[in-house]
Amino acid sequence: KNADRFGEIAMHLLKIFTANKCSCEVIIIVYGLIKPLVEHLHKCTKMLEYSYELGMQSGKIYFAMMSLVQQYRIRFLMGENLVTIEKKLMASDEEMMEHRQEMFRLSILPLRQACQNLIGHSDDPEELTGEVMNEEQFLLKVRGRNKTLVALVYHLHSWLSYMFGSYESASRYAKERQATSSTELVLFGGLFRRRYVFVEGLIAFAMAHKTDATEWKIAANESIKLLKNNAAHAPSNFQHMLLLLQAESAFLAKNNGDAAIYYDGAIEIAAENGYVQDEALASERAGIFHCSTQDNDQIARGYFLKAYNAYQKWSAYRKADHICKQYSLQPNV
Repeated sequence: KNADRFGEIAMHLLKIFTANKCSCEVIIIVYGLIKPLVEHLHKCTKMLEYSYELGMQSGKIYFAMMSLVQQYRIRFLMGENLVTIEKKLMASDEEMMEHRQEMFRLSILPLRQACQNLIGHSDDPEELTGEVMNEEQFLLKVRGRNKTLVALVYHLHSWLSYMFGSYESASRYAKERQATSSTELVLFGGLFRRRYVFVEGLIAFAMAHKTDATEWKIAANESIKLLKNNAAHAPSNFQHMLLLLQAESAFLAKNNGDAAIYYDGAIEIAAENGYVQDEALASERAGIFHCSTQDNDQIARGYFLKAYNAYQKWSAYRKADHICKQYSLQPNV
């Protein structure tokens, strides 16, 4: 709340004094780091587009590229269509090369490769290796130079592994991400850090189901505690995440009535706020839950079909195909 209040004051002062010389930098801080934790992400992307334009017009290429990177990180988290965002990232890649902004260019490569993996343009859907980058070589290049990028790669790999049902692999990469600590993550990774909490919470619940180990149960419940505050301040961005974690908690505890309610809430709120990728994931998890309860195969199929349609809408064609194969789903039948 305090950060948001100071951010509002900063934006008001820019308007009063028409301080164009520092507008780009101020907008990056306010709408790249602060506002995503209190307002819907869509508004933030609009202001970051404006910040990019200001930076390019005033010759502040470094800050223009910073605006571009943060804008596309947010668009990725919003669940923007993967084909659309991959094309935009490719164009930005070329622009960053033109302006010799190597570190900013490196920072968008993992997002591009993740898009390609989900669309179906890589051999392995989990490893960030394909046309855009080689995960092992990328980590060798940035390790010791930028811990934020190292953490991003581990996060994306853990998330993709979770999405495709490789929970042990997901847990290994989540632990690697957690071992990567840096002041850079605090300064520039605030929104992604919340995403880390969400994904790593889901992984912890999956591992708790699989192993019944206390360490995973503790980690899973901690993720709920951490997201409650964010859901209170920015429900449009975080409420569906909290509900899905609470659904997983109820599922683990065999509180089936509560689990069903939480899953439906997560699906509904994710859809209302445009998070199609999380709507898809919550639908898939709801299907898995209903499969585990007695005589609910038809109900489960309905959720899997909803997940399939949402993944298709997101252009995650490989994941949609995975849904069909994993759950013997025939969408057109």
